[in-house]
Amino acid sequence: DKQPVQNRDLWERLDAALAAHDITWSWVRGHSGNRFNERADQLARLAVEIEASGRQTTSDPPPA
Repeated sequence: DKQPVQNRDLWERLDAALAAHDITWSWVRGHSGNRFNERADQLARLAVEIEASGRQTTSDPPPA
């Protein structure tokens, strides 16, 4: 759609970090019941909650 890429700097950093790895990307419909997608969503929400609270953690995330 010819729009500028949002977060271009982050995409470039991700691209550089992944250059040494063999990665296969797969699109998964959000909230489709895929256990790995649901886990990623849970961890992302936890990270947002921790960031918003201003607290820091060194503990492992809760089990799935």
